[in-house]
Amino acid sequence: MRNQQKQQNIVGRLCNRFAQIIGGSSFGVFNGFCDVGVQRKIPVRVLGRSASGANMVTGTFFNFGSFDKQGRALNLGHIAVLPEEVNPLIRMLQSRGVLISSVNDSFLSETPSILDIGVLQIEHPLIFARHIAHAFRALSIQPMPIVFKKSARCDRYAKRIGGISFGTAQGFCDMGRLLNIPVKILGRSARGANEVTSSFFNAGPVDQQGKSLNFGQIAVLPEQVNRLISILQSEGIPTSTVDTPFIFAKPLIRLVRMEVVENPLVFANQMGFAFKRLLS
Repeated sequence: MRNQQKQQNIVGRLCNRFAQIIGGSSFGVFNGFCDVGVQRKIPVRVLGRSASGANMVTGTFFNFGSFDKQGRALNLGHIAVLPEEVNPLIRMLQSRGVLISSVNDSFLSETPSILDIGVLQIEHPLIFARHIAHAFRALSIQPMPIVFKKSARCDRYAKRIGGISFGTAQGFCDMGRLLNIPVKILGRSARGANEVTSSFFNAGPVDQQGKSLNFGQIAVLPEQVNRLISILQSEGIPTSTVDTPFIFAKPLIRLVRMEVVENPLVFANQMGFAFKRLLS
């Protein structure tokens, strides 16, 4: 128990330093993995509504954990970029030994398009962080810390989903349903790494009709994809994209994404119902 607490404290300190290097925020250590995120200031619209500041659209997130005796960890990340930034970013990261796992459209209705690049490397976390920071500087990407504020409204949404609320950031509720799927990446356990196995949701400001722009990203195994899509369709929610963010994962984890303008409580109920049916 004492050794576990000592390791937790070490990872926590690394987590804070990692966040400082890339100009982001540390969210803490969960299941042995550090969570860090940054936000990008990109004017973007989805379904005709502003999605600027929605973490699922313009946010960039990293995890690290599964250390070896040399202090190297499994480092994972999702980086939100504009199309013209994709190739320069990939070249810079590959030159520093960072693996590119995927390049995906995050949501089909975005204007401009935002692409999501999956990255990973087995390295000391602070070295990996410096690789990311170097790429940000070279591309003039100006990351911003993500600051969450407590919100009773977000708590209500999260409860309907069956997850937890992180609060509001840039006017959007951030919620998650954290799963613990046994998965390995590059031979190391990624079980508990939120960027691999967890599902996330955003709900934007409510208009006069009581509706908001809502986003969902549900992590499932390949054999669950068609069933989940059918469940969502039965609820009137179209699927936006289905991605494989980390192609080196065993088993593979798919991300089923959706965006919809709806009453956020209705959307939260639909997500909670979808999980119940999927897991039944």
